[in-house]
Amino acid sequence: MNYLLGLITVMASILAVDRLYTWYSKRYEKMRTELEVLKVVAKHECFGKFKNDPKQFEQWIAKLLALMGLQVVQASPALKESGVDLTGQYKDGKIVYIKCNLENPEKWDNEIDKGEVQKLVGAMIGDGVKNGLIITIPPLNDKVKNYISSVSQEGLTIKYMDGDDLVEELYSLRQAKLPEMLERLGITFHFPWRK
Repeated sequence: MNYLLGLITVMASILAVDRLYTWYSKRYEKMRTELEVLKVVAKHECFGKFKNDPKQFEQWIAKLLALMGLQVVQASPALKESGVDLTGQYKDGKIVYIKCNLENPEKWDNEIDKGEVQKLVGAMIGDGVKNGLIITIPPLNDKVKNYISSVSQEGLTIKYMDGDDLVEELYSLRQAKLPEMLERLGITFHFPWRK
């Protein structure tokens, strides 16, 4: 009898754990789906206004990179033809070529073309620049990431930020820079994320 009672208890425990796991799995999947929707909405809110004017997007990126500590200068027309949208300089004096890839919002699920990256790399090699930065709303696919990794082994450093990274960076900058900027203006405001 004790054996049967023990077996029933074990079975009931297994069923309870299974139901709990199923409930958590569904909840996790729902949260993941909601997060993906929020990412899409955030990207449309942040970047949708630039869809008709890529030049305005480049100017906005230049300001964002300046807030991140990079000194940005607009690229010359000759550089634009070779795939470089902006040039920048790190605090240590290193030059960086920047490619800003803004697609129409309908194409934000499309991945960036490897040819765009190859043009940037060609310009970097031609001018002896060792650092590159790709800023794109769509994500990079594995083929492009592998290509970037292979040129990194050749002494070039290429970093990239996609739309999700940009949204996260904006959030971080808001937390770090906004209170400081308002304080310089003499505005006192309580920010919930600030201690």
